[in-house]
Amino acid sequence: MAAGSKHKRHSITERIAALLHDRIHAGPDVIDYINSTYGNPDAAEIKALIDCRGASDRETLVELLFFPDESVQLQLEEALQTRVFTSEDVAAIAAELADRNILATVSLDDTGQTVSVRADRTVIDPFLTRLNIDYTPDAELLRTITEVLPADRRKAVGVRLRNARIRPAGRLLDFLQRYIRAMHAERFFFEGLDFLLGFMQEIDRDADPYDAMMKKKRSCWRHLHKSEAVEKRLNKTNVETLLLHGERVPYIDRNRMRETITTIDRICLAVYGKTETIAGAEPNHTGWKIGGAEDAAAMFRRFSS
Repeated sequence: MAAGSKHKRHSITERIAALLHDRIHAGPDVIDYINSTYGNPDAAEIKALIDCRGASDRETLVELLFFPDESVQLQLEEALQTRVFTSEDVAAIAAELADRNILATVSLDDTGQTVSVRADRTVIDPFLTRLNIDYTPDAELLRTITEVLPADRRKAVGVRLRNARIRPAGRLLDFLQRYIRAMHAERFFFEGLDFLLGFMQEIDRDADPYDAMMKKKRSCWRHLHKSEAVEKRLNKTNVETLLLHGERVPYIDRNRMRETITTIDRICLAVYGKTETIAGAEPNHTGWKIGGAEDAAAMFRRFSS
């Protein structure tokens, strides 16, 4: 058993060491943050900040530069899905990586510049924490993913689940599995999955998913209706007048509200074969785009599974 664990850890340690050595890519969001915070530093100035051990911003800067994005995680996911790692394994991997004294390299987006840093524990520990190596998906969920998704989608779904702040169980787990089976072949699949994983954080773990989705749909409609009512009043007066009369003028992203309603309807039609109609809401008015060939295909898969 000990030899097997050591071999398992060695395999993933080698992969992570190669990623650190071959180059981590710092994307445009990271570079924009660094530029706005530190005044457009070049590679040498960034290296100097990192080398300054007493600098208060060093920890934040290191974590930003060595943040394992999806492209990094996808390179590890297939191996992680076939093994189970514990927190003790993660600690052993961190110690092994630190002992190797790796010179890790970060590419600064498309600037052509790179920064090289010795990968000590201040680099390795947050890097491993964000990889979520010790996450193990539910066995039934993993079986569903393996049965219905092609290899490329299996890895992408695995990364999303690994990064999610919730570990679905009970009704939510069943809901997620039914969604994967119904929508796995649709272009909408990842958009809907991202929505679901975020939505599941908002609701009680014991909630009925369909009821919770309809509740959110009605809430979106109320916000949308309120926003349009405010806009109509603004066409007749101005913001200052409304404020003087004690009326709130909230900002609501109406396009996002419409997209959320559409997403909820797509998911519920695919998974449950139904959705609720909101009194007074016209499809053209809300921007719904459901009932097409993709939605029909998803419903057919639901009733055929």
